[in-house]
Amino acid sequence: MELMTASPANQQALDAFRRLLGPKGYSDDADDLSPWLTDWRGRYTGRAAAMLSPNSTQQVSALVKIAAAHKIALVPQGGNSGMVAGATPDESGKAVLLSMRRMNRIIGVDQGECTVRCEAGVILHNLHELAAQHRLRFPLTLGGKGSATIGGLISTNAGGTQVLRHGTMRALVNGIEAVLPDGSIYDGLSPLKKDNRGYDLKHLMIGAEGTLGIVTAANLQLVPGLIDRCVIWAGVNSPQEAYRLLLFMQAGLRGRLEGFEILPNRALHAVLRHIDGTRSPLTSSHPWHILMEIVQDDPATLSPQTIAEDYMAQALEQGLITDAVCSASESQAEAFWKIRDSIARRNAPKVRLCNMISACLLPIWPASSLMKVRR
Repeated sequence: MELMTASPANQQALDAFRRLLGPKGYSDDADDLSPWLTDWRGRYTGRAAAMLSPNSTQQVSALVKIAAAHKIALVPQGGNSGMVAGATPDESGKAVLLSMRRMNRIIGVDQGECTVRCEAGVILHNLHELAAQHRLRFPLTLGGKGSATIGGLISTNAGGTQVLRHGTMRALVNGIEAVLPDGSIYDGLSPLKKDNRGYDLKHLMIGAEGTLGIVTAANLQLVPGLIDRCVIWAGVNSPQEAYRLLLFMQAGLRGRLEGFEILPNRALHAVLRHIDGTRSPLTSSHPWHILMEIVQDDPATLSPQTIAEDYMAQALEQGLITDAVCSASESQAEAFWKIRDSIARRNAPKVRLCNMISACLLPIWPASSLMKVRR
């Protein structure tokens, strides 16, 4: 990897970064930077003058002020688990990576309010484990939960696989702290629900991918922990049938249906062919596959297994599915989700499965609900 040859002005900035952050927070060593200059899927590689790793909001504020004064571009980066290269610097070598991974403290959990306050570098899986210790959960998960960070999830407004019931990251963020482009600190961590004061900077920054400010901490909404769940794998003939199945399931299970994913048969075959430890949930072949999750967080309600078996019997009678299997154990439920999570695995064959699935999904949704996607 070739590092940028700094101009005198830029060298002054790099020296200032080094003095501010010390050896633990500053590096321009090629070997240190190399793993973070390529996107998660291995498609794009950039260059950077250095990597900055602050350990506090005050350090982020100070380094942003230095960067602004010297007109140096900062590329914020969390777990580098995104799939659109948004955290990858360009090839000019003039940018500086801003890693948030050292800011990984969980400040506290409020069990009464079901909230947690944490820094931007907290890894999603670690947050899940901490919430479980309090019999709570953070209801957003995705395949990259072992590396994705809270700041990155906020900055990309991540959706995850539980979006049907709990919404995107935007719906789970009660408040944020962020450093603005001039280095000033925006303190919006207070989770005041009845807040009708003017513009909501929090919602402007959620999904802005660091262009309006660098998220340094957040107050997040938790929900009661799960008692049980059942994951269903079903076969259908078309996306249109999948859409009718979704409407059928939502009509009766709006509060308990957490996941509904569709994937084409060729995506399943690609995973089975290249990912060890996976096998087809169904013995018969189907053009399209549906992955659903039904949950229970109230002991007074029916078990997810009972509901799943009843609804799949009805769906089969109505011709909404051609076959289905319900998970009989937690390990089987995880095995079903492993297939879905492995579709876009790093180092898998360069088949654009994610783009393929998105393109196939589009016809089944009302046009008014679609977002324009940048290709």
